[in-house]
Amino acid sequence: VQPSDWLFNGADVVRVQVVLRLQRDLEINTPGAALALQLLDEIASLQKQLKRFE
Repeated sequence: VQPSDWLFNGADVVRVQVVLRLQRDLEINTPGAALALQLLDEIASLQKQLKRFE
């Protein structure tokens, strides 16, 4: 598979943009950006759970 054959959905593009912004604005390295992305995902999941209880 060639890079020109790759397809990304909108959510994937947004995730890459978040990582790039973390690296650019906060000077976070790649492993740190990956961890931050995991934590942001966890926060979003917890927020969804909280909304179900409201």
